[in-house]
Amino acid sequence: MDGLAAQIDLYARKQQARNGASLEKSAALLALGDAAFEIASAVRACAVASGNRDLASQVTFGRAEIVRGADKSILNRAESIHEAASAVLDALEGYGFTSEKLDELAEKTEAFRKVHPAPRQRVNESSTATKALKKLFKQAGILL
Repeated sequence: MDGLAAQIDLYARKQQARNGASLEKSAALLALGDAAFEIASAVRACAVASGNRDLASQVTFGRAEIVRGADKSILNRAESIHEAASAVLDALEGYGFTSEKLDELAEKTEAFRKVHPAPRQRVNESSTATKALKKLFKQAGILL
């Protein structure tokens, strides 16, 4: 009976963990959006000041626009901003911008990449746990 109770507890925890993935993803998206917008704004300011219209047009994003759309689109925008900033890093350093900011953006992009499939995976795990719990409760009912 103790083993059965432990299994029920394990599957119940898997069911409850489902919401945590969405919260993780939301936090990662928020952090990525903030970092990408800060860098895009700096690159755009630098590009406008130097008269580089092409570069300015590559990073003309509002904060909400950066995080809008499918996960793949969000990741592509963040990577595009990172590439644009890398290309003019020397000029950005004149504005007090350092390579550490680019490293932070890369880290936040990777963090979002890692959590973006997590909600779906956890939903699948929760569904599997629900099915297992039904069987376990039947077994527990028979034992009682």
